[in-house]
Parts: sequence; C-alpha cells; structure tokens
Amino acid sequence: RSSGLLARTYSGAGRIDDAERIVRDCLSRHGKSGAMLANLAHVQASRGEYGMAKATLLQALEIDPNDDRAVCWYESAHRDQGGEAAGIAALSHLATLPGSWRAQLMLGQHALHSQQPDRAFALFGECIANTGRPAPMDVLADISATLGSAGYFREIGELVEPAFEPETHGMHVGSNLMRAHAEMGDFDKARKILDQLYAVRHPEAETQLQYWTD
Repeated sequence: RSSGLLARTYSGAGRIDDAERIVRDCLSRHGKSGAMLANLAHVQASRGEYGMAKATLLQALEIDPNDDRAVCWYESAHRDQGGEAAGIAALSHLATLPGSWRAQLMLGQHALHSQQPDRAFALFGECIANTGRPAPMDVLADISATLGSAGYFREIGELVEPAFEPETHGMHVGSNLMRAHAEMGDFDKARKILDQLYAVRHPEAETQLQYWTD
C-alpha cells in the first residue's frame, strides 16, 4: 500500500523513472496485484505507451475487476476512443470476469439513465449478489440513491434491503431505505429500519437518527 502511494506521488511530481522503480520493486517482492499493475499502467501511459498501458490495465483488472479507479479508467479510455458504445462494451467485457461487480453497478446506472429499468434492476441484482457479504457500503448506497432519484422505491426494498446490515451500512444506506418506505407510505417498515439503526447507534449518526425520529 505504501509503495503504491509513493509511486503515485512520484508520478504526480513527474518523476516517472522513480515511480516505475518503486512499482517494479514491489511487484518483484510481493508478486502481481491489481492495484500495483494499475500503477504500472499509469507509468506506461505517462510515457505515451498507450497500447502497453491498456494491456497492463486489463491484466490488473483480471486480477481485481472491482478496483474503482482502474474500472473507471478502462471505461473512459475506450469511451474516449470509440464513443459511448465503446465504453459500454468495455464495461460489458469486465462484467464477464470472475468476481466482477463494479462493472455491473456502472452498467446498471447507465441502463437506468437510458430508460431501461428492467435491465438496470437485473444488473443491480447481479452486482449485489456478486459482492458477497457484507456488501460494500458504497455499492448499496449508490444503488439505492440511483433508484430513489428515479422514483423506484419498491425496487430499493426488493434489491437493497435484503443485503442491508445496520452495523456495516449505517445511515448511509439506512436513510435511503427509510425514505423509500416513507415514500410508499409504509411507515412501519421505515420504523423497523430506524429501530435497527438505534440498536447500533453510531455516535456520528445521532443527528440523523433524531431527524428520522422526529
């Protein structure tokens, strides 16, 4: 982790040779990792070796298909070259990799924005299923926020609530669930979520808990 931070610091300072030295030394000592190969791809791109960088980035994603920065970079590189369709195709390829879920999240968000709700629901369901348990907090927060913004409150309960763990996901996800139930007039279910959050009672959530109680 410290090697990755140092390599990115060197890259940001324009010290590309030093960044590459740190990356290759880490790869030699610890073996290949998605994060470190992504750093190597960044070094290669900084030198204008774009074809090599793209191949290295894909290798990184084959090891860790859910690295946020790497997935976004892979998608944007294809989109910049071939338009939106190329970006979607790149994400669709990543979605076939074992253990992938971030590509499904991004594809689901795009599908919803493109007025393809059924496809979005299926992709969000696949995403959550592939994350394992507990699901990452940002995944459930992003899905519930995306669905809520589009008015799909029932689907929030169907897709997100079964994976909700108050100890892990807290108010970030709990607020979206309560809002969805409140929008549908199901205040008993909203109260049940609130009671679960009170049982955990993270100190930083006190203000929001009081808001929902009032």
